[in-house]
Amino acid sequence: MIACGNLLPGARSLYRWKGEVEDAREVVALLKTRKQDWSALVSRLHELHPYETPECVAVRVAAGAPKYLAWLEAALEPEGTG
Repeated sequence: MIACGNLLPGARSLYRWKGEVEDAREVVALLKTRKQDWSALVSRLHELHPYETPECVAVRVAAGAPKYLAWLEAALEPEGTG
């Protein structure tokens, strides 16, 4: 479902929630996947995340190093097909 994930601890998030301003320590997760796997990834994140409404946003890749993009595609192939 993801080719790679980066966990960045120590983030401080300030946000409004149910009429209050929240100040929370969080871990930012950058998860690399393909557009066609996005819906499944978001569904799984919502199952696992403790927040009622976790932040899940997609950033489209406009360009990337060809070898990295090839690795990404290969890493996302089902096991036994590559």
